[in-house]
Amino acid sequence: MNSEILIYQNPDGKNYPTNHYNLDVIISVGYRVKSVKGTQFHLWATHRLKEYIIKGFTLNELQNRIREIRLSEKRLFPTKKGTPQGGSISPLIMKKFPRWKRQKVNFIRYADDFVITAIDKETIIKDIIPMVKEFLAERGKEAVQSFKDKLKKLFRKHRGIPAHALIRILNPVIRGWSNYHKGICSKDTFGKLEHFIYWQLKRWAKHQHGNKNRRWIYHRYFHDNHVTDKRITKKGIEINRLFRIGYVPIQYHVKVKAKANPFLYEYDNYFDRRTKLREELVIECKQITTFMINK
Repeated sequence: MNSEILIYQNPDGKNYPTNHYNLDVIISVGYRVKSVKGTQFHLWATHRLKEYIIKGFTLNELQNRIREIRLSEKRLFPTKKGTPQGGSISPLIMKKFPRWKRQKVNFIRYADDFVITAIDKETIIKDIIPMVKEFLAERGKEAVQSFKDKLKKLFRKHRGIPAHALIRILNPVIRGWSNYHKGICSKDTFGKLEHFIYWQLKRWAKHQHGNKNRRWIYHRYFHDNHVTDKRITKKGIEINRLFRIGYVPIQYHVKVKAKANPFLYEYDNYFDRRTKLREELVIECKQITTFMINK
């Protein structure tokens, strides 16, 4: 056998020469030994091989992967659009927020997060809350305008394609933006965006069918209170419907009670109700945008 003699130091302080075999030799010989030690080796080796086959790595490889992931977290990846999280411009924007001088108001800021406290409730209601709303409204307008610009770009880019293809491109964008902002936007904002999308679609349809009148365009795409388009497939007639942002319900986030603990039995019902409310909201926000009709 291929072996190498190495010096092994016993706990008693004495050195003993020991034969060290490579892995190939150990596996080839270990599976042939029929004894108690051989059975123990069979179980150990089979378990390790099964683990490698299922997981695709051993413990040492897992440690190396974790080390690589940690090193990659220290790398900086460029942000092409918007304000990069953790970037220097993010806390600079917060410097535009007003300060209070010679008033019993505390403003604590860390990067782009802030907390405001005051001496009494009246100061918060009359002075602080209106000022914070005005400050955040400007940032909200920027988000809405950015969403409008993105939709305009999609309409211009996809002129000439069938309506069902355009609907499939727009639906993920509209659904994603509305689901993200349904907890912070107002119903009025969603209604205005619904109106904006409607007129953008009318302009697209007029460009698509320049020789058709408005009545034909309306009955072709805007009937049944939805923007729809039909496509004939082998399975039947496929109906593609545009996602209605105006139908998305507004549900503001409800903070968890300060005393509620998910690990205590007495709060099980409380957290179950919160889970059910989220599930009901998901069902309420769901819209069927693609379905089939048999020929």
